[in-house]
Amino acid sequence: MPLTVKRLIKFSKTYNDIFKTCDILLNPTLSHPTPEIGYMCPEVPFAEAFERVRKYVAFTPLQNVSGAPAMFLPLGLSSNGLPLGAQFGAALGHERELLELAFEIEEARPWPIINQL
Repeated sequence: MPLTVKRLIKFSKTYNDIFKTCDILLNPTLSHPTPEIGYMCPEVPFAEAFERVRKYVAFTPLQNVSGAPAMFLPLGLSSNGLPLGAQFGAALGHERELLELAFEIEEARPWPIINQL
């Protein structure tokens, strides 16, 4: 088995160990509000664009690499009216916990309405 695959499997196990001491993992979905148009356009040099993307989605790769379930909930609005959210992650196979949590949060605090242009 290639070393990369072994590392991914090991990471998945390490990630799942987090849930021995907590039920749900809470992170920001993105590291900053929606960037201006052109922030990641083709004219940006590759190394700079890659770094911008890496920093912008700094929290979401945990679930991508581990294969664990996660959900994004729009829990607020930025100063310019764009949605801001939180990412909730669960242990492998615990999708139901996330869905139940989403229903509870939506009932307690309905999603913000986004004004149409």
